[in-house]
Amino acid sequence: MKTVSLRTLFLGTFIPLVLVTLLAGLVAGWVSNTVPRLYVQSKAESVIARLDGEVMSYIQPVMTNIDDFVRFGTMTDDPQVLEALTIALGADLSYVISFYYTTEDFHTGTGSGFYVGNDGWLPPDDWVPRERGWFRNALSHSGQIAYEDAYVDAMTGDLCLTVAKTVTDSSGTLRGVVAVDLLLSNLVKMASTFSVSPRSSLYLVAADGSYITHTDE
Repeated sequence: MKTVSLRTLFLGTFIPLVLVTLLAGLVAGWVSNTVPRLYVQSKAESVIARLDGEVMSYIQPVMTNIDDFVRFGTMTDDPQVLEALTIALGADLSYVISFYYTTEDFHTGTGSGFYVGNDGWLPPDDWVPRERGWFRNALSHSGQIAYEDAYVDAMTGDLCLTVAKTVTDSSGTLRGVVAVDLLLSNLVKMASTFSVSPRSSLYLVAADGSYITHTDE
């Protein structure tokens, strides 16, 4: 009868079992850590994509109306026509505070250029378009929709966003800038309805890293 030494039994049977058990434990640990992480990542990407779609649906009508104004502004520089246009296009958007247009050379003190809007606001004597952030932002993104960082409106106390675009004549020469101030309150409420899990929160963050929405607000 062939005998097996204790050493051979230990090395040939026990150690392989330990190694298999250890490997199984490592795999189980990797799976338990990786699978949830991948799931959360996939869930987060899906939620963010849906929120992004909702945000674009909210802003798209504003972009469309701005583009409509730009097309008319290319054809005419009649203040009365353009004022009527700001009123009509602004009335079409319930969450818009102001829809306005100013020529590049506007200055109340000198009487040059003009400013028109849908809310009846008149610029003070020291108001210069090129000193306004939304105007400069539009110039630096000529021909494209430009977004100013979110801010709290001084008159209403509401969180707002200004969207602007340059207006040129048929030859491409700058005439002015059209801009829209829109409320972000609906977006804030919308963002609060999205989450990756029951214990998670989703916030809208501006390009400069500041929070547009946050539970501490």
